[in-house]
Amino acid sequence: MSDKVLEELKSQTGEALNALRESKEKFGEKSNEFKAAIDKTDAAFKKYDDANAVLVKTIEEGKTRAEELKSRIDEFEIQLARGTSGNGKAAFKGSQEYKDMMSYVKGSAPLAELKALRVDSSSDGGYLVPNEMANEIIKEITEVSPIRQIARVRTIGKKTIEIPKRTSIPVALYEGEEEAAPVSQSAYGNETLTAHRLAVEIQYTRDLLMDSAFDLEAEISSDVAEAFAKAEGLNFVSGNGVKRPEGFLSNAALVAAAKDTAASGVISADDLLLLTGELKQGYNPFFGFSRQTLAYLRTLKGTTNDHYLWQMGLAPDAPATIAGDPYIVLQDMPAIAAGSLSVVYGDFRKGYQITDRTGLMVIRDEVTGARNALIKMNFMRWNHGQVVLSEAFKLLRTKP
Repeated sequence: MSDKVLEELKSQTGEALNALRESKEKFGEKSNEFKAAIDKTDAAFKKYDDANAVLVKTIEEGKTRAEELKSRIDEFEIQLARGTSGNGKAAFKGSQEYKDMMSYVKGSAPLAELKALRVDSSSDGGYLVPNEMANEIIKEITEVSPIRQIARVRTIGKKTIEIPKRTSIPVALYEGEEEAAPVSQSAYGNETLTAHRLAVEIQYTRDLLMDSAFDLEAEISSDVAEAFAKAEGLNFVSGNGVKRPEGFLSNAALVAAAKDTAASGVISADDLLLLTGELKQGYNPFFGFSRQTLAYLRTLKGTTNDHYLWQMGLAPDAPATIAGDPYIVLQDMPAIAAGSLSVVYGDFRKGYQITDRTGLMVIRDEVTGARNALIKMNFMRWNHGQVVLSEAFKLLRTKP
């Protein structure tokens, strides 16, 4: 309904009401005949006024809603007038707001718009969820050449020890009646072993010590023990003897007397079998090689009945063997390659001597680094190792 019609209606209604009121004032007080009709007319007027007021209010509210709708339609027309995107769709349909609205209407609102507390977003609650700390540390295996298990180990009270060594025995000859016996005697030498210091210093802050989830010093001690074992095993195998042990692979006599394989670059079953005949009877030898060499040797077969040289021990306490002799994995020995000393065959108990001057010593220093809240742990031990009987070993060199 237009504003003009509304105004005319209100004007006409007002004029009619005024005329009736004037008639009431003029005639109502003088005539009781019209009193009942006037009262009835007043009730009708009141009812009409109330209905008219409701009608006017409804018209006003409708007008307000119409204006709001017209404003929204105008805004929508402006957006449509801005053009379309390259694919022919209205540009507003590419907006994030439009996409989020359509997703919400379809019941699949993006998670980013749900505004829920969650673990994978730190600012949305992730900070409130602490991580669990495991009670163990994942550690890689440290491979150690276990020379100590098969060699002779002696504890000494001095830094250096000299071990007498018989180098030859008397020569006895058959002689005729009343002939003079030959003059001969044993010859002696000695082996000198000087213990050298194996050491490492570990530094850590007092803050780390106080707040660590583990027994920090116990972990450090355990790791250092592994490091010492690895360093010892490496040097007992290949150390050059200068301020460190002499490894059997560095002993000049053993290297000079090494036996070459029959073919270049490979080791055959015959090479291993022939190597076992190089040592005198009376020794209790082991084969020694890396696990890579062991894996290769396990594939070797005899030439007569096609059986594997590697044999698993049949009894629970019987060792596996190569060509009938036990073996030990020394991971610090080189892999099979041209010119490499990849296999050792020897009696380590008689031929290799390890001397320990001290056990593992630990000095905990809280003084020198106190200004920086540093604690220093010095680990050290004195020991040595070297070949003392070269004839107890035989090296197999892969022919170049």
